[in-house]
Amino acid sequence: MNRGTAATVGHRLVLTISEGRPSDLDEVLALLAASGLQADGVHEHIADFLVAREDSRVIAVAALEDYGVAGLLRSVAVARDRRDWGLGRYLTHTIIERSGQRGHAALYLLTDTAQAYFERFGFRPLERSAVRPAVLASVQFQEESCKSSVVMVMEFGNGITVREA
Repeated sequence: MNRGTAATVGHRLVLTISEGRPSDLDEVLALLAASGLQADGVHEHIADFLVAREDSRVIAVAALEDYGVAGLLRSVAVARDRRDWGLGRYLTHTIIERSGQRGHAALYLLTDTAQAYFERFGFRPLERSAVRPAVLASVQFQEESCKSSVVMVMEFGNGITVREA
């Protein structure tokens, strides 16, 4: 578990980032809904989430689903009132690093609104037909509402490269 702190005027604020737990599920689902993101497959993959908490409140999440040779970055969401803290960037960097450490050859994602954001990390658009079959069979890729989403990929070479977003 990683711990970070951020100071605010008048009081000390403690942020905690940890792996998702079944007890986080309702708050994670609520944050995804508030962010307009799909929740399909979250129940099965809650342990794959990184969850940032301010005290006990879930304020940011991101997940890495493992499909053997490749990973799927999904559900990067930050509470509206905490979007200027860099939490999305931190969680995305962490997921990219974990994907590389797991030996993934590629990390995929789907987006409807954040293509430019993810390009800053080194992701690039990709034709859906070029996605590795195990990832293509994931709940996220099979969801009807994601059929028109932009597919993006980050391919890893000998070592991972993370760009500053």
